[in-house]
Amino acid sequence: MARWGYSTSVAIWEYFNEINPNLPAGKFYTKLGEYLEQIDPYNHLRTTSAWALCEANWIHPKLDTADLHWYLRPAWGEIWKDEVAGVVDRAKLLRRSAINKPALLSEFGLANDKWMLSPYMKQDKELVHFHNIMWVSALSGLSGSTAFWWWEQLDMQDAYHHYKPLSAFVADIPFTTANLHEISTTASDQHLRVIGLQGKDSAYVWLFNYQTTWWNTVVENIIPAIITNAKFHVKNLSSGTYRVQWWNTWEGKILKQEAIQTSDGRLEILIPDFASNIACKIAKK
Repeated sequence: MARWGYSTSVAIWEYFNEINPNLPAGKFYTKLGEYLEQIDPYNHLRTTSAWALCEANWIHPKLDTADLHWYLRPAWGEIWKDEVAGVVDRAKLLRRSAINKPALLSEFGLANDKWMLSPYMKQDKELVHFHNIMWVSALSGLSGSTAFWWWEQLDMQDAYHHYKPLSAFVADIPFTTANLHEISTTASDQHLRVIGLQGKDSAYVWLFNYQTTWWNTVVENIIPAIITNAKFHVKNLSSGTYRVQWWNTWEGKILKQEAIQTSDGRLEILIPDFASNIACKIAKK
């Protein structure tokens, strides 16, 4: 605290990195948490991480964030081939325990079963898995996008341009004030996944073509069918007219805008044709 407590770059004190989750550390977290409450003038958040799931940490009253490390590995079975399904699954797992806390996937990556860098990452020259992981995690109900472990590999593969489009899209989302929750939706195309958050008069959505998972793209070399003439519906919105804004997720640019009227709290939206993924902001006018 004396050395680093002043720094606005410190977001969270992390007590341990991947401690054994079976150790009886709860009393320690209580005592240290109480002590930090006395000496930390800036009330930094407090957390710890374990090498496996640890609900006891996620619900501990003196740990402020739920912290999970998880990697796409062959040992997980088919889900390791589907980065979007993996993130959604882990986000729901965290949210079942950490109902009213920030929750993060604070380590993530494409690994082999020995927890080393997967050779597939270098094969993914466009970093499809990284792009998809960033977008799905940001709108999954987690409190931030995934923190990717192999930062040196991201540097070597020049991944920096992936951050700006997502940053632009989320810049004005009222995460802390709009009472956002998992979107209530249906879609017309079987290949389409709709992931997002909504409040009573807004929604923030990422639409993903299941055919373009990293495995299908990098390993199977599948050329996806374009999603055309598809629709999705957002339910439980307040009545009124909504501005629908479509975003290119690779460039961070607005593609088009339109105005749509709700019908009994339900908004039916025609999706522009796309191949891999597209994003959408919906706000009451």
